Amino acid sequence: MRNPSIWTRPLARILRLWGIACAVGAVGLMAAYFSASPPALGHTRRHIARHLRERGFSVLEQDIIVAGGLPRQGAWFSRIHRPVVFLGAERFSRRTDVWLARMELSPGGVPLAIREMRNLSSTHLVNERHAAVSERWVFWPSPHVPGLAHLVWLPDPDRRFRLRITPAPSEPVTTIEEGRARLVGAVAGKPVWVLVDLGTGGIETSPGLTGHLESDEAPPLAGVVKVR
Repeated sequence: MRNPSIWTRPLARILRLWGIACAVGAVGLMAAYFSASPPALGHTRRHIARHLRERGFSVLEQDIIVAGGLPRQGAWFSRIHRPVVFLGAERFSRRTDVWLARMELSPGGVPLAIREMRNLSSTHLVNERHAAVSERWVFWPSPHVPGLAHLVWLPDPDRRFRLRITPAPSEPVTTIEEGRARLVGAVAGKPVWVLVDLGTGGIETSPGLTGHLESDEAPPLAGVVKVR
């Protein structure tokens, strides 16, 4: 019987070890993938804040909102497209504005690319202090015009509306919940509120208040003001 060549023995051994190493590595990657915890929003904000600062923006983590949030499941190689709304100031500017950035994020919340950057408020002489954000809308009170608030539709930022309220509430605060934009404040020391139905454009106000929407285009949010 012919003995196997001494040159094939080390090669066979190397191939066996290489196959075992590949199998162990594949098992380890699968275990890491299935045991990985969902992305934490705090980490996402930290990553985005660092990315924006590298582009010259002055921004705080708590002033960043990922509209729609991040999915709890996704392949490690996937790219997630999300609008990101933040309060920030450009390089050499001391005033904060409401900004929209369309970002590609990893499932772990790391920014991969910025596709678009828009200044939604452009109030260069005053600071924006607050904005409410949902998956499709951003809503904030004007910092320098009493009784005025702004609504912008995130899929198309050119679709924007002005909400005018009379008399003007002091210390207005905006929120968006269950398809409604809400503004609360005070008039003559009494709490007041305004609700805008984002599906129909209907407006409801507390007694003694009036409100209406204005737009540069034919507004799809055209509704009758209801007082209750």
